[in-house]
Amino acid sequence: MRASYDPAPSGSPDTVSSGAQHTSPVQADLACPPPAESGGTEDAGDIPDRSAGGRDGQDPRPVADSDAAAILDQIRIATVVLDLDGRVVVWAPSAAELTGHPAERMLGARIEELFPVAIRDRAAEQFRRVSGGADWVGFLPVLRADGRVFDVGFRAVTQRFPNGCDLVQVVATDAADLRRVEGERVRFETLFGQVPAGIAIYDAERRYVRVNPAFAKYDGVPVERHPGLRAEEIVEGLDPAIPILQQQVLDTGEPVVDLLVEHDPKRAERVAGGTAKGRGPFWSMSYARLQSPNGEVLGLTGVVVDVTERQLALERGRLARRRPALLGTAKSRSGTSLDEPDTADDFAARAAASFNNAYLHARERSTALMLQRWLLPEELPDVEDVRLAHRYRPGSPGADVGGDWFDVIPLPGRRVALVVGDVMGSGLRVAGIMGQFRTAARTLARLDLSPAVVLRELDELARSLGETHIATCVYVVYDAVAGRCVAATAGHLPPIIADPGGAVDVVELAPGTPLGVGRAKFEEREFPVEPGAVLVLYTDGLVEDRDRDASDGIDDLIGVISKADPAGDPARLEGVCDAAFDTMLDPQRADDATLLVAALDRFPQERVASWVLTSRPTVAAQAREMVRRQLGQWADSDQRFAGAENLGDAADVVELLVSELVTNALRYGRGPIGLRLLLGEESLVCEVADELEAAPRLRTVDHGDEGGRGLHLVDQLSTRWGIRSTAHGKIVWFEVGTRARRSAA
Repeated sequence: MRASYDPAPSGSPDTVSSGAQHTSPVQADLACPPPAESGGTEDAGDIPDRSAGGRDGQDPRPVADSDAAAILDQIRIATVVLDLDGRVVVWAPSAAELTGHPAERMLGARIEELFPVAIRDRAAEQFRRVSGGADWVGFLPVLRADGRVFDVGFRAVTQRFPNGCDLVQVVATDAADLRRVEGERVRFETLFGQVPAGIAIYDAERRYVRVNPAFAKYDGVPVERHPGLRAEEIVEGLDPAIPILQQQVLDTGEPVVDLLVEHDPKRAERVAGGTAKGRGPFWSMSYARLQSPNGEVLGLTGVVVDVTERQLALERGRLARRRPALLGTAKSRSGTSLDEPDTADDFAARAAASFNNAYLHARERSTALMLQRWLLPEELPDVEDVRLAHRYRPGSPGADVGGDWFDVIPLPGRRVALVVGDVMGSGLRVAGIMGQFRTAARTLARLDLSPAVVLRELDELARSLGETHIATCVYVVYDAVAGRCVAATAGHLPPIIADPGGAVDVVELAPGTPLGVGRAKFEEREFPVEPGAVLVLYTDGLVEDRDRDASDGIDDLIGVISKADPAGDPARLEGVCDAAFDTMLDPQRADDATLLVAALDRFPQERVASWVLTSRPTVAAQAREMVRRQLGQWADSDQRFAGAENLGDAADVVELLVSELVTNALRYGRGPIGLRLLLGEESLVCEVADELEAAPRLRTVDHGDEGGRGLHLVDQLSTRWGIRSTAHGKIVWFEVGTRARRSAA
């Protein structure tokens, strides 16, 4: 008999939560011969992990209620494997810790030696029945090495192992741990089931894991329908701000506590607890992130409490303090007596309703502002060829929060997308809808779709939300290499461009239809941009108010830009924002205002190399030679190009990947092949273009496959890569780092 230490399988039951160091199970030679193809005895790594799912997926741990599985993860679970004669062939370190018997003593011993003498025959008979194919779950006293006897829960099953042996796997747990767990489980179940507050537990994807009966009464959905679904998938008419707030708590770890919500009056009839006259109940909602001791995010917990009585009592108290003054004011203004009880009470009720509405409006505005600040970018990205400034300001304190949003999204090929939009309406719901539009726009931009296609997809999103949500949007893509913009608008006000020569004018675009109207056709316009020109995007809240229409406001904004003269001077971009907001915004305006200012620089042409190659068998070798020569020229040019000093280190990789992509274009593409290199300060981008629109796919390459290796190499060796459609076909691109040297200056 021999003993050996081998790596335990992932997820092995040999994990002790007390913090004991993990070691591998100890194994003896197996009595049954291995199958011919295995060539040797089974090692510990071949023994299946049955601690989390036994025969037919059943829980092998000696516990009746699978709901306690999460708690059981915190107790000791020992694993032992026997041959069919009842001799120990695997004795895990956790078994040694549980019983005190070392592996050196137990390997090869009969299992009944683990029990007191008085019950050894009974234990041996029980394990013989298991060897015959009968599963067993039960308790037996065990004799520890120190002579102490304690109760242990067992589960034993016969399994066919990978080497062809039929073996008995035994999982054992201290019965005292099981009793403690059962007590904790009962207390948890009692609390969870009987507490009057609604409690929900979510996973890290915001899907319900469990809710208590009280929570089901709040949302009107049976308990059993919740698991596996998100709130927006199960609750009809859910405010779109709720999922966003949940995600905010998951992302930031900052809880939302005692958020006061007046339930939707339209749903009050369907939910118990609705107040009189069709008003919904008042709820206090709180969310907090759940995480493990090591910081892993496990999910989210939500608590809902009905605070209707508390809220109405607060209103009555505020009314009682104000009632004498209210009655005196009413008498003086009406010239009549309000001493009659009915008249006074009626007036007081109306006054209370007014105060309550004002309070709820203030709470909702505060929540919407918090939500909008989280949804909008805290700072704009650093884009090498574009200098940026922006401002956002909500409406006056008495106004609802609007649906303005903006974004700057870097794209491959030295391009950038500039987006400004406005969801019509105001309030918490509109802020949530705005967040959905901004997230969708970012996702569509990263798919490298054209402006018109992005707007068309956003229009589909608006119509899929189930209610009428109208929004405007302008979407511009700037190509710093070509010095051109492509723009499209969906009912939004046109951009303004300031040339370096001082001219400031509106960019004429086809106005398009607002998002959400449907059957829309969005037209793009491409126009050249001079180096240093400034593009200005904005919302109607900046140029339009009750005393000024949009056309006059645009003229005023052009005047502000002309006076600031921002083209060619980056420091003046912030001045444009300050001047526009200081001079054009009415302190009492109802709408929010957004301004995005971008100075558009050109990518240096000496950092660009491009060729058009004829489709012929030698084209890959030709491409490698051109790339090698160009990289050498950049590297040897007296180091005047930041980022070129380490091109020699990347040259071999670039040549290889260019060769693979050009070969793919030759074999699977169509027409001439375009090749372009862009040398940035920290990276080199290579683009290979052809006239076939169909995009290649990255697939798993098996040993011996001749095809499919090109993109696999690109994926493995480049920093990042992608595919984008063009008006004449497609471009496959990749990027490699050059680790630019920082100058001492």
